[in-house]
Amino acid sequence: MAFTPDGSRILTGNSLGSLVLRDPTTDKENLPLRGHTGAITAVTFSTDGELLLSASTDGIARIWSANTGEELQRLEGHTGEVLSVALSTDGTQALTGGKDGTVRLWGVRHEKP
Repeated sequence: MAFTPDGSRILTGNSLGSLVLRDPTTDKENLPLRGHTGAITAVTFSTDGELLLSASTDGIARIWSANTGEELQRLEGHTGEVLSVALSTDGTQALTGGKDGTVRLWGVRHEKP
């Protein structure tokens, strides 16, 4: 799980591959994110709070819009579970670490509104 940088929302993931953005003061679900087919293993937000990055046992990391829930980019290349994720401070690069023993650097394709 992770907080948005301003603390206004919490992102949680579950063993079924679903992600949910919640309001921490009310625990109200704001936005469900679906696409992973395995358990969520890691999540993080960009420093501006506009992007989120998730990892899963399905071997895929995904970049999402934190505002709309739209999947913006699928990061495929690990041959096993993706266990850790990080986003650069400017939001242009992502790092993923996998059970396959590799760390991968990805360019993030995202146009800000």
